[in-house]
This record gives sequence, structure tokens and C-alpha cells, in this order.
Amino acid sequence: MRQQGSDSASTPVPTPSDSPMSTGNHRSRHSNISRSSHSHTSDPDRRLAALEAELRQGNLARDHLVRVRDHLDLQVRQLRAAIRSMETFQHGQRDEISRLAAEITHLACDAEDDPDGLRTQVHQLRAEGNDFERRVGPTREDLYVAEEEHDRLCQEAVQTGDAIRDLQDQVRDLDRERDDARFESATTLASYNRVSTDLSRLQPDRRVRSPLGDSARLVQAARDRTLADLGRVSATLTQVTSDRNRAFTRLAQAGEDPDRALADRATALHSRDQVIVDRDQPRLDLLTEAARVAQLAKYTSLSGLL
Repeated sequence: MRQQGSDSASTPVPTPSDSPMSTGNHRSRHSNISRSSHSHTSDPDRRLAALEAELRQGNLARDHLVRVRDHLDLQVRQLRAAIRSMETFQHGQRDEISRLAAEITHLACDAEDDPDGLRTQVHQLRAEGNDFERRVGPTREDLYVAEEEHDRLCQEAVQTGDAIRDLQDQVRDLDRERDDARFESATTLASYNRVSTDLSRLQPDRRVRSPLGDSARLVQAARDRTLADLGRVSATLTQVTSDRNRAFTRLAQAGEDPDRALADRATALHSRDQVIVDRDQPRLDLLTEAARVAQLAKYTSLSGLL
């Protein structure tokens, strides 16, 4: 790229004042820069949309767990109330059995009274107590199972809340990355506009060819080469992305030759990485040329004051 710049610098390049198509070229370059800056934010936007969808799913899962937990809380409270009621009934039955047993003891001393009816009633109450114990056992087991399920759901709800907070942090990070990318694109576009403005002010008079005018034309030529390289790199990046997608398609459709598809995918990924590196280099060159033009403009302003 630098060798190409040295070859082009030896050839006269028409300035915007010499060519009637300079205004159209500036607009075309401006639109290319805008499209290039917009493409930098597409990947963070897609990641942000995917994380937001995952965050919504996590919120739905958490809401479901909360509803199930509330339902189990209600069941646990009902089971505990039923057990307390059964235990109260059990204590009442035991007191009644003790009272009847004491009454049988007193009546046994009296030969005229027959305690068989009381003994029958005592046996009936004992049978009811045993039946109550049989019914309370499964109820207590159900209570233990419900409490274990309740604890498990509470733990899952806590884990889901942690996952949701992690997703929210990732969404905030992607928001910052997207804002940084937009700020970088806006800065690059502002630098381009500043370079264009400085070049328009540094156009030399046609009748006087000063060294400052020659420097401005060299800067104009370098900027044009940088923009052309940036356009070619963007086109190459698009082509590499298309090749990578075709490699994925061949890998999915051509099951009989997966190794070749994987090799094509690896080649496409390597080419994409190289193109990204080549894409960033013209931007650095453009910023360097912008700084150089700013120094030339400052020098011109000082010369005018002197």
C-alpha cells in the first residue's frame, strides 16, 4: 500500500478546483464512509438482540418458578394446618381414652355395674386412634416431599436470578461497545469532514504553484488512495463473509465431504481476519493524513497572520 502511494505521488493528480466532478466524488466518499461506519455496529446489535431474547426467556422461567414456589408455599401451609388439626384431635382422643380407662377402673370395683359397654367404647376409641395414625403418616410424608420441592425451587429461583443478572451485565457491556463503535465511526467521519474542509481551504491559485499547494495535492492523493483502499477492503470483507457462509452451507449439505468444508471454513475465517487487519490500516492512514492536513492548515493560518 505504501509503495503504491509513492508511485501515485509522482503523477499529477487533479485537485477539486481543477476537476468538475470533485463535489460528486466527495459525496460518494462521504456515503462510503457512512456505510462503513454503520457496518461496525451490526455485530454488537445482533449480539445485543440475542442476549435480550435470552434475558426475556430467563425472566419467563423465573416468573414460572415464582408461581410454582407460591403454589407449593400454599400447599405446605395447608398440610401443616391439617397436621396441627390432626394432632389436636389425637391429643383429645388420648385424653378421652385415659378418662374412660379411669372410669372403668372405678366401675370395676362396683359389682352391680357392668363395665363392658365402657370397655367397648375404649376399644373403639383406640381403633380410631390407630386409624388416625395410619392417615397422619402419609400426610407427613407428603409434607416432607413438599418442603424438599419448595427448597429446590427456591434454589433454582436464586440461580435463575443470578443468570438474569449476568445477562443484564452482558447487555450493558454490549450497549457500551455499541456506543463506543458509534462514537468511533462518528469520530472517523468528523475527521474525514475536517480533512475535506482543510483541503478546500488549501486549494492553490491556478496561476501560482507554491510548495504548500503541492503538499495539499499530495495529501489529496494520499487521502483518495486511502479511501479507495478502504472501499476495496470492505468489498473483500463482504466477499470473505459470503465465502464463509457458503462453506457452512456446504458443510451442512455435503455430508460426504466434511473435511473439505471444514478446510474452506478455516480458509475463509483466516481470510476474514486478514481483511479486518487490512481494513483497520486505511483508517489509521486516514487519521494520519488528517493530522498532517491540520498541521498544514495551522501553518497556512500563521503565514497569513505574518
